[in-house]
Amino acid sequence: AVAGDLAQPRLGLSAADWALCAGVDVIVHNGALVHWVYPYARLRAANVLSTLEALRLAAEGRAKRLVFVSSTSALDTDHYVQLGCVSESDDLEGSRTGLMSGYGQSKWVAERLLMHARRCGWPVAIVRPGYVLGHSRSGATNADDFLWRLAKGCAELQLAPVMANPVNVCPVDYVADVVAFAASQSRALDHMVYHVFNRAGFRFHDIFELMRDYGYPMVDAEYMRWRSVLMESTLEDRDSALYPLLHFVLDDLPTSTKSPDLDDKHTRGLLEGSGVECPDVKSLFGLYLAYLVEAGFLDAPSGPATRALPKLSVEVQGLAQRSGHVKEFSGQTVGVDSYIWLYKGAFSCASDLALNIPTTKYIGHFLSRARMLRHHGIDPLFVFDGGPLPSKLHTELERQRNRQERRQAAIKLWNQSKRKQAYELFQRCVEVTPAMAKAVIEVLGREGFRCLVAPYEADAQL
Repeated sequence: AVAGDLAQPRLGLSAADWALCAGVDVIVHNGALVHWVYPYARLRAANVLSTLEALRLAAEGRAKRLVFVSSTSALDTDHYVQLGCVSESDDLEGSRTGLMSGYGQSKWVAERLLMHARRCGWPVAIVRPGYVLGHSRSGATNADDFLWRLAKGCAELQLAPVMANPVNVCPVDYVADVVAFAASQSRALDHMVYHVFNRAGFRFHDIFELMRDYGYPMVDAEYMRWRSVLMESTLEDRDSALYPLLHFVLDDLPTSTKSPDLDDKHTRGLLEGSGVECPDVKSLFGLYLAYLVEAGFLDAPSGPATRALPKLSVEVQGLAQRSGHVKEFSGQTVGVDSYIWLYKGAFSCASDLALNIPTTKYIGHFLSRARMLRHHGIDPLFVFDGGPLPSKLHTELERQRNRQERRQAAIKLWNQSKRKQAYELFQRCVEVTPAMAKAVIEVLGREGFRCLVAPYEADAQL
């Protein structure tokens, strides 16, 4: 193995290593910086420019086949959801606009570059998977994944959101088989794109049903109630598996996780006669749970069960997890994404903000946590979002419109003395304004805390 860097010219390789790699027969570009919050600008080097470098490597010396492992994130727009089923021959024009994540945008640009290369005669193929779960025989899986964090977070709350959206999940070894066939079979160049799709069907509610079957007690809850309980839990400083994805979860998850079906005719043709098929993930779920329990990511189930977790056939090393007390960072400077704390504070006084009642509760919430860090000898550097990304202006306007509609509906319920229903809607229309951020920054400044306002989003600055 030769270490490199996707974000660097020549993939971070020395001239000698580059020349060595140029002698291969096939290139599989499966590297990416995967992040659901980073903007496109932060991901461009690792995800787009690396694709150009892979093309350059494929052109070095004799021409070589290039197989690019993309993502169905490049299809995450209303256009394709409404279309219902996406053909492997689709030109991606339906997601030229409307992609919300920087990751999806970076995959879209990389794919379009490769489509242009293909039109110029280059031997290029794209493999496009959705969610990739663990190995179908060992159960080994990546715990730092949205689906498993969602599963663990619901197990912690003992509460699951009612979500029936289909979700395209495939075992990693099936995805690897498709990539291997795309790289090794001459007929793979008959087509450009190969969808990796689980035709057995799987929905979000299957996650929670199966966890209950294996002894994880949880009850179903309407999404807004589930979200409110999650917020209350994090406000009380309980450690939640979903905390790193709080921004994503606080959005309208049943809407933002909608996805189209995928036509996988090309993939089925490529695998024909091989015996390779995508297994039903429901039949593997117990294996995955057993692995995650053995690895220490999940607690062992403690409730009544209709199924027993299977015995693993491999030894499992504990997953590397970062947990503990903040005092471990005593004497260090720690960057803080301030808008997480701002939103948590704003949720605690959502009705006051929506009804234009003067409040400083969100400032008190923020300040108590800042003082807590200082108490433990930590020097926090609070990083605030600046202006909205130009690429997300349409999204911001849409969210603003939705918040306003929810606020009007909530005020109507409030005036009808339906306070509980109103408060749930108030939480859905919470907006952290620049004026609120400025008020917090001023208070922090008076107490000697350091603050930084990023040009756009805080993540890249952190």
